Amino acid sequence: MRNKTLEILGITGCFGITLFVLTPGAFAGDYSRSETAAATTQATGACSNETFKGDYTVVVNGSILPSPGVSLPIQGVQILHSDGKGNVLDKESLVVNGVPLAGPDGKPLGPSPAFFSLHTGTYTINADCTGFMNETNGFNFVNLAVVIDRAGKRITMVVVPPYDTSGTPRVITGIGQKFGEPAESTGPQSAN
Repeated sequence: MRNKTLEILGITGCFGITLFVLTPGAFAGDYSRSETAAATTQATGACSNETFKGDYTVVVNGSILPSPGVSLPIQGVQILHSDGKGNVLDKESLVVNGVPLAGPDGKPLGPSPAFFSLHTGTYTINADCTGFMNETNGFNFVNLAVVIDRAGKRITMVVVPPYDTSGTPRVITGIGQKFGEPAESTGPQSAN
């Protein structure tokens, strides 16, 4: 049985799609159980909260629509840590219209130079590998529709209403993969 311990280093943030730094220290988990659950999921074809377990890197892209005819681009990166039991920790760095995402005080949510902010939340993964996630940083929230592959290696998310405390519409997606998984190639392969 392998046990790994991780500590989350971060700063309270605001938005809700997120990235964080994990170092030796705070979450203890039996990773051999996770490997067994993933093998069971693949064999049965059903997903569950256990399917979404571990650390995932995510790229975030989209637009915030503050008023009719106005579209502000949003991009970011995040790390999600999921416990396989419906809880998620998330650290993100987001840029809106070329400026780091700001909190209610107008200041960036995280410290320079990377501007990472911390969020916590809950999720539910259904047997058909769809699900729902809600994240908060204590003063704002975000809701996400989620799809994960049966092996628990890739996750796709989209922000859904209600959007946050302001209700500002947005079209934002996040596409991620589990740490340690090889990136999928999108271009032609050469025959060596």
